[in-house]
Amino acid sequence: MLSLDELSRRIAAYRDHSTDFADFEDWFRSNSWGSYIRRGESVSDAIASVEAALSSYEFGEIDEDELREELANAARPVAQSAMASALTIDLVFGSKPLMIASTANRALLLRREQAPA
Repeated sequence: MLSLDELSRRIAAYRDHSTDFADFEDWFRSNSWGSYIRRGESVSDAIASVEAALSSYEFGEIDEDELREELANAARPVAQSAMASALTIDLVFGSKPLMIASTANRALLLRREQAPA
C-alpha cells in the first residue's frame, strides 16, 4: 500500500523536475488505486487531494507549475497533521485540567479530569 512518506518523496521528485508528469502520473495511478477509500487516514486524504489536483490539470483549470504547487500542498498539511496527532496538551483552567488530544481525523477530544491531589 502507498505510504504518505513515499507519496511525499514522489511529489518532491516531480516538483524538482527529477521526473516528468507522465512518469509521476503512471506511478501515482498504479500505486494509489483504491487507497483513498479509507477516509480519515492521512494517506487517503492526501491521495484524494492529489486526485483533485490532477483532475484540475487534466481539465485545463491549472497549468503545470500550478499543479506542482497543488501537489506539494496536497501532502504537506496532511504530513503536519500526522505529526500533530501524536501530541497531547494539558491546559489547566481553575481546579480541573482540561485535556486536549488530537486524533487521527484531526478532531479534538475535550474532557475534564480530576485535579491531581
